[in-house]
Amino acid sequence: MKKVLIVEDDEVFVPIIEIALRDLDFEMDIAQDGYTALDQLAKNKYDLIISDYRLPEIHGLDILRAAHNFNPGCHTMLISAATEEMQDANLDELNCLGFIRKPLTPMQIREVVTRVF
Repeated sequence: MKKVLIVEDDEVFVPIIEIALRDLDFEMDIAQDGYTALDQLAKNKYDLIISDYRLPEIHGLDILRAAHNFNPGCHTMLISAATEEMQDANLDELNCLGFIRKPLTPMQIREVVTRVF
């Protein structure tokens, strides 16, 4: 079974992501902040990390960098209400499938994830 870590501080979006991945054979872990996400990354090997871009305390890109350091083969995805600042990030280095702008739908997430899984 594939394993995904969802890093999202806004609990409204977590069920949307869960619905998108429900029948894709993912075991899902949830982290509502960056510190919890880093702790999970140190303890588990993930196939996919879906992270909010703007998190309190630890930036979403830092979560993806940590994921890449712990497991270079891990795929990542960012979700965000931001667009302009994302253009400056080199997401290819982080094995990033891309980013989806909020508000998001389960189909948007599913389309990106099913390209790889």
